Amino acid sequence: MAKEKIRKPSGLKSDGTPNVHWKRFKNRLIEYSNKPVSSWTSEEILGHILKRYREFSGNEFTLSYSGAPTKCSEIYCTNRMIHALGSENNAEVSKEYIDWVFDTVIIPQNISINSIAFFFTSNLIQKFKAEARKRRKLTRATQLPAYIEEVTKTLDINYIWRF
Repeated sequence: MAKEKIRKPSGLKSDGTPNVHWKRFKNRLIEYSNKPVSSWTSEEILGHILKRYREFSGNEFTLSYSGAPTKCSEIYCTNRMIHALGSENNAEVSKEYIDWVFDTVIIPQNISINSIAFFFTSNLIQKFKAEARKRRKLTRATQLPAYIEEVTKTLDINYIWRF
């Protein structure tokens, strides 16, 4: 009877612990919040997903540890999400989307996430984009941004609207 060889992911050492490259990668994922959101890359966005997952479930998300950390399936899924959102040059949109998914879908429905691929579901992305369009639409009741209110204060314009 032939012995079956147990295949371990390439990112793990023979004792089952992550190798040096994966340890550095995990440290970068943890320290993502030290960078401003405007300069986030796919690593920082993945770090934000993992942080929100940790806060929601109380557990760490299990990474694949296969291949190079920068080419792992989690980074691939994060890049797919970024491109599906059309936010390659705007990390704020990606952060807003992740927070929206957790706050409106995952937490209220108590959904168990098994893969980062959950975040590039086209149905979720379309709902997010539709809600974002509604939020950007200006109406009479729309609150002006703070910088516009500051400009009007410096101009000392007092209008009294009478109908």
